[in-house]
Amino acid sequence: MEFLSSGKPVIAPMHSAMRDYLHPNCSFIIDSSIELCQWPHDPYGSFSTHRYRINWHSLMQQLQDSQQIAQEQPERYRQMSLAATAGMDSFCNLQHITQKLGTFLTATLPSAQQQQVQAASEASR
Repeated sequence: MEFLSSGKPVIAPMHSAMRDYLHPNCSFIIDSSIELCQWPHDPYGSFSTHRYRINWHSLMQQLQDSQQIAQEQPERYRQMSLAATAGMDSFCNLQHITQKLGTFLTATLPSAQQQQVQAASEASR
């Protein structure tokens, strides 16, 4: 997020939370696939979760592409830079975050306050 916010196109896999803000117009997307795995400290060693495995050939290709674009296509790199900054501005600027947090709190607080009042009422009995 920091690199995109500063106008640097990134090289990254598009999975988990990164799906929210990575786009081909501002990023060099690395292919990945889901594989089963164990939780690190699972005493039973059961395969009960998954992780994303990076495709190393795709990583190499995206590194080469990013270097080629930066050196030989400065206008395209500039467009990717502008798209990165604009995308991050719309995703995580203060106004956007304040609005989303306000919506969440408005929906959440009344029920939380109601639960507190009910708990206090039951405790005083």
